[in-house]
Amino acid sequence: MAIPSLAYVKKALTVADEDLALEIVKMAGCGLRNSEARAVNINNVVAQDMYRMREQVHSNTLKSAKLKHRKVGQFREVP
Repeated sequence: MAIPSLAYVKKALTVADEDLALEIVKMAGCGLRNSEARAVNINNVVAQDMYRMREQVHSNTLKSAKLKHRKVGQFREVP
């Protein structure tokens, strides 16, 4: 696994369309996986600085699914 540098992220943002740029910011800023970034919604904000990740968008079906490696109902909190 490689963590992109800030310079790389900034360069990616300059060439990305609006939707991809928003996903990049959510992934880089909150540590979300790409499938989690696609599932972000206002209903899972639990505090001003805390988001409760409850689901992700499945890569094959493009529908909401439980988080990988977690049982139904489990979540993880991200800043």
